[in-house]
Amino acid sequence: MSIASVAYSHVFGVNTKIRRNIYYVDQHTLMYSAGCNIISANVEGGAQRYIPITGYGITALDLSLDRRLFAAGERGAPWDSTSRMSKAERTGTRPGVSVYEGHTSRKRRTLYAVDSCVSKEFLGISFSSDTKYMAAQGGAPDWLLHFYVWEKGKLLATISTSPSEQIENAVLEIGINPMDETEICVLADGTARIYRYQEGGLALSNLKGIEDDEIICYTWLAPASSRLAFGTRCGCIRIADSGCVMQTVTPAFPVLTIFALSGGFACAGKGGVLSIFDRFNEEGETADLYRLGRKIPLPDDFAVRSMTGNAAEEVLILEAESGQIYRFILTEQRGLKGEDPKFVPVGQPFHHGAIIGIDVCVRKPLIVTCSIDRSIRIWDYVTNTCQLIKHFTEEPHSVSLHPSGLHLLVGFSDKLRFMNVLMDDLRVFREVGIRGCRECRFSTGGHMFAATHGNMVQVYSTWTCENIANFKGHNGRIKSLSWTPGDSYLVSAGADGAVYAWNIAEAKRENEYILKTTSYTCALVAPDGRTMWAVGNDRVLKEITESTVTMEMESDQVLTQIGMSTSGRMLFAGTAIGTVRAIKFPLSGHMDDFQEHVAHGGAVTKLRISYDDQYLFSVSEDGVLFSFKISEREERGLKKEKTNLYADEILITKSDLEEKTIQTSELERSLEELQIEHEYQLRLRDMNFNEKMKDLSERFMDQLEDLKKTTASLRLEKEKLEIKHEETIAKVLAKHSSELHDHEAAYNQELMAEYDKYQDAQTTTNAQQERWQRQMQDRDTTQRKALAEAQAEWEGRLGEKSSEIVKVRSRTREARYRAFENVILTLMPPQLQTRMQTQYAEHIEEQRQVMEDVDTEIERLHVRYERRLYAEREDGARLKGENGIMRKKFNTLTKDIDDNRLETARMRTDEKRLRSAIESLEKEIGLLKSDMAERDVAIQEKERRVYDLKKKNQELEKFKFVLDFRIKELKEQVEPRENHIKNMTSHIKDINTSLETLSTHKAGFTSEIADLGDRLANTKQAYACQHAAAHRLQHHVRAFQTDTEGLIAYIQDASVLRVATQKLGQKYLTGIPAEDLTHAEVDPDVAREDRGQQQVLRDRVAGLRKLVESNAAKYRIDSVGSVEVNRKLIGEINRLRNAGKRSSKSSFEVVAFAQVPRKILGLSAAQVAAQGVPAHPVRPPNVEAETDRLPSIVGSKAVSFAT
Repeated sequence: MSIASVAYSHVFGVNTKIRRNIYYVDQHTLMYSAGCNIISANVEGGAQRYIPITGYGITALDLSLDRRLFAAGERGAPWDSTSRMSKAERTGTRPGVSVYEGHTSRKRRTLYAVDSCVSKEFLGISFSSDTKYMAAQGGAPDWLLHFYVWEKGKLLATISTSPSEQIENAVLEIGINPMDETEICVLADGTARIYRYQEGGLALSNLKGIEDDEIICYTWLAPASSRLAFGTRCGCIRIADSGCVMQTVTPAFPVLTIFALSGGFACAGKGGVLSIFDRFNEEGETADLYRLGRKIPLPDDFAVRSMTGNAAEEVLILEAESGQIYRFILTEQRGLKGEDPKFVPVGQPFHHGAIIGIDVCVRKPLIVTCSIDRSIRIWDYVTNTCQLIKHFTEEPHSVSLHPSGLHLLVGFSDKLRFMNVLMDDLRVFREVGIRGCRECRFSTGGHMFAATHGNMVQVYSTWTCENIANFKGHNGRIKSLSWTPGDSYLVSAGADGAVYAWNIAEAKRENEYILKTTSYTCALVAPDGRTMWAVGNDRVLKEITESTVTMEMESDQVLTQIGMSTSGRMLFAGTAIGTVRAIKFPLSGHMDDFQEHVAHGGAVTKLRISYDDQYLFSVSEDGVLFSFKISEREERGLKKEKTNLYADEILITKSDLEEKTIQTSELERSLEELQIEHEYQLRLRDMNFNEKMKDLSERFMDQLEDLKKTTASLRLEKEKLEIKHEETIAKVLAKHSSELHDHEAAYNQELMAEYDKYQDAQTTTNAQQERWQRQMQDRDTTQRKALAEAQAEWEGRLGEKSSEIVKVRSRTREARYRAFENVILTLMPPQLQTRMQTQYAEHIEEQRQVMEDVDTEIERLHVRYERRLYAEREDGARLKGENGIMRKKFNTLTKDIDDNRLETARMRTDEKRLRSAIESLEKEIGLLKSDMAERDVAIQEKERRVYDLKKKNQELEKFKFVLDFRIKELKEQVEPRENHIKNMTSHIKDINTSLETLSTHKAGFTSEIADLGDRLANTKQAYACQHAAAHRLQHHVRAFQTDTEGLIAYIQDASVLRVATQKLGQKYLTGIPAEDLTHAEVDPDVAREDRGQQQVLRDRVAGLRKLVESNAAKYRIDSVGSVEVNRKLIGEINRLRNAGKRSSKSSFEVVAFAQVPRKILGLSAAQVAAQGVPAHPVRPPNVEAETDRLPSIVGSKAVSFAT
């Protein structure tokens, strides 16, 4: 027992419900949300990095301006799951904003909504430019705008931005001003509002000039501090600055998104155009204005819902409403032929609606999905690409892929269509009359398929589409179908709470389990058909064996789908909140035996596992397809090889193959022509290049001679300058040495004088310090004597006052005692008075003792603190005096030191100046020496070259005599060569003339080829029309032939044949004007056959007459009966004669009708013959035989009547 290992492989899709969902992180990386994950995708290679976001879905996304942080809005828990939680427990269920680091994906902090917030989601997030503040817009019904200092997790202020509690998307977008962190723009209720944080709250500021517009997008514009651009639904853009509209530009289409650029802004929407506006400044205008700079058409006129760009403003990323992402390079200009810059698709074209169906191929790495966006897409999960897209006019309800990957089942509202998967298209092969087929599945072997028809499951043969079996039993909608690996059993689960296992071979129900209180959404069956697994809305995974529940596993979430690997050792489940769970299998019954993986932002609608048990695929209501790599943890291994070999064959129709062949031949012909043209252009370029090289060589030699002369003159001038520079350097060095000696002598004299001054000041300072110490000692002795006298005097006074206080206290106590005694004696009995007097006396004594102790302690403390105070005052006075003396001394010394420091600084400045002058002069000397050395080297090199030139000159002198002799010989040969050159020159002129003529002919041929190409294109178009018309004509003729062949069955009954012929005429002639009907010439064979038939009938009639006459003579006795018989015979003959006439007329009508399609389609007989269609209708092969039989039949009847 183990839990399977699950890892992300690839994600196909984006969250289309988030308004600003795509951001450019760096030059090669895009960030967007898909399901409950943040995807970081490489633009070039397609590699993806996944950041799972916990919670119930992502509702908003924003990237900081420095690209270092990003924030994701997390949806809170539903109300029903938090109704019994305490206030502390509800913190995690409120909507939150999580801040992550861009490169490490580490979570920095999570911010939650205010406690009073009723909404469960944040619809918009915006960072400030310094990433210190953050604004988050809550959703319905309270629409609270939160303003945070996110690093501290502190909520600064909240305010409701919309009073509309029930209107969906009442608030569209928010954003903080990049220039002012306290200013926030909010799009709410079709207008724009500006909020400013001040005095601990958010205050509303008014915008003028946009009251009558419905605002649907905005952006902050640079470089102004408060300038905005608003896009309206009416197709204009309002530019507002400082709260007022300053300009209006009109792109002429509803603007859905605006992106700010440093030099303007870019906008797009539903007009199929990307418009770029540039900022400019007119004379006399105080503010910058905007004008249309570029207008680039979008491919397929798609509507843009959001737009972003990189930091360098070189690339724009556009997200279409269809889910496709495009990249556009702003710096790219028009091509050489005037073509517009291209929008390069990034990634794959995704679904933009809930995906309701998915299936996996066995022989190819393909998966097919269908969505409510009315499209079917086939994906390659190995290369992670979309192989085919097919859009329909109606929504497909279900889809199933044949194990071979060449066929497809699609359920529509009217029929179930069997399609062939071609190279680039899906083509309907057959249709099955099943309306509203919500579930269909091919069998594992592919020879059968099952489809739901209402409450019934029907099984059909794949190759003949014959109904094999019908299974009835469900009372509600069937939501799941699953085959066993051997195709012997089929399990179905429905909303009526029933799970059935059907035996295909015996066409009967094998097992069943019914629980009417549960609506089952998915069920699986074991290969033996006895064990089933089912999930529904009761949050329980049930294992059912032979119609009995043998194991139940409860879950905290509703399980919507389950999937089991082909090996039968891995089990997976999808939940209603979008997560995918790997469940321990076999089931243990414990609630926590699973691992959960964050995937979708909505309920999982389908789960599928590849046949090799390496991939798990899940789709959801959020329109995202997740691909996971799966494996078993215990490494018991997959018995199949990991390197799977997939089939690579495809289907293609004959007509497509012919078109591809024709296109290939045309492209080969064009390639040959281009090669010839290219070779000709190369020859012309080589000729021009050789001429240019000759000119450049001559020019280079001339310049080389000029440079040699210039170099020689410069060398002479250089030598003169060197001599002059050496003389100047010698003078400067002499002057510098004398000045340096003078400065050193003056500096030494000044330094000695200052040293003498310092010594005098030091002596004076020491004498003053000794005198000050003696004065301080005298003053200390005098102060101590005065302090002792004052202390004795005050201690005497303090003793007198203390004795007086004691006497007063004793008198007061005696008076109180006497008064109390008198009161007691007058009021109390004698015994109590005695007792009371005794206790009072004791109390008085205790009080006296306590008072004495207190007084003693007070006096002791008073004396101690007085002494301490005196000592502190003495120390303070002494220190004040010392401080004053030291301050004066310090000021004097500081002044002297400052003077000396200034003088020293001045002298150091002079020294630095002199040293810098010396260094600069030394550098100049070094440079001059190096220059001299270089020049010496150059001179030596020149001298060596001069020596070499002299040697060469001597050698050249030797060759001169030889060359003179050769020149004489060559002069004798020049004259015939010159004549030959003249002849060749004239010949070249003739060739050039012929080349010009050929160029003229070529230009004519080029124009003629272009005309022929246009005519060929027109001919191809006419051919296509004629081909389609011929196809329709053939189809019409075949239908008519089929219906005509059906009349042969009535050839023996003329009345029925006439009625059938009339119906045939009404079927094919109804609605056709009479003037369009033409009577075609009767086929000679038909006319000859008709005459032969009439002649036979006449002969038969003549024979019958003779027979009647002979019989009348023979049987005169029975004259009455014979007359009656003869009368009947004559009536029969007349009837046959009339029938013959009518059949002849009908044959003419049939022939005439055969010409009607040709008349309707506007084709002549020659055109019809050219298309391979016979001008006259082809008679069925059995018509002549049936016609030949008619006389014999008539004759036999006549004979029978006569007898």
